[in-house]
Amino acid sequence: MSVNYLSNIETGRDICSTVLLLGIANLLNTSIDYILGDNLNYNKMNHTTGEQHA
Repeated sequence: MSVNYLSNIETGRDICSTVLLLGIANLLNTSIDYILGDNLNYNKMNHTTGEQHA
């Protein structure tokens, strides 16, 4: 994955596959829903703060 491609994903100019998203989450030792944050309807409805749960 190129730096340019990752930058495009971060800024919303490009999309990534779920496999790549899972790989990024694993690399960062976090969950996909944490990465997506308020972009998930579930998080919007439940007012999550982005905190990780053990």
